[in-house]
Amino acid sequence: MALGTRFILTTDNTGWHPRYLDALLGAREGDDVAFDGVYGPCRGLRNDASTSLLEGPADPDADPTELVRHKIESMQRAQTEGDTEQSLVMTGQVASAITELVTIAEFVPGMAEEARKILDDLAGRLP
Repeated sequence: MALGTRFILTTDNTGWHPRYLDALLGAREGDDVAFDGVYGPCRGLRNDASTSLLEGPADPDADPTELVRHKIESMQRAQTEGDTEQSLVMTGQVASAITELVTIAEFVPGMAEEARKILDDLAGRLP
């Protein structure tokens, strides 16, 4: 299970630009898109930057190192400057299901309790 988006959208995450958090909180089903990232496939919000990666013609002579540098700088710009249209806004598939900021102190124990209940229920079904 990947929980990156949930941890980004916490009140404890004070280092990322508020517009980035607002963009994720405003995401709806279908607002995310998969594209070729830095180390493999990535998921981010559909915006000018991600659309450009998907629709732009692949230049066979492009320097792969420069393309990676461009993607990393774009991701950083979204996080630090809040450019959520012209920069890559990374997110998971669950962004549309997250509607509020929570504290990690609330989220982690709540998740553990929910898992315990599910495991107890499954254990009760064993023959």
